[in-house]
Amino acid sequence: APPPPLPPLAPPSSSASVAPALKAANYLLLFVLILCLTSAIDLDVLRRDWRRIPRGVLCAMLCQFVLLPLLGFCSVLAFRSRLETVEGTMLLVITSSPGGSYSNWWCSLFNADLPL
Repeated sequence: APPPPLPPLAPPSSSASVAPALKAANYLLLFVLILCLTSAIDLDVLRRDWRRIPRGVLCAMLCQFVLLPLLGFCSVLAFRSRLETVEGTMLLVITSSPGGSYSNWWCSLFNADLPL
């Protein structure tokens, strides 16, 4: 005979009162996560590159800090009926956070200037 099912962790009546608090905690944690994600930039390398190729630095900054988050936000809006909240949140965090191992992989693949 199969084992008996486990009892629910919380009664169904209390889930309605927990939902707003859980949602608020989710937004607060997401805000803290995005706020705390930073990238380290060596200012000497940035100054050297700025003197050498100012258009390249401006293009990289525009793409990384404006275009990529905007495209991520537009993607979440376009697919909001098909995305779960967690998936949309992950897409926003990934596209709004510069750096990380995935960008390091792309820099390595295209032989790009990683500190830039």
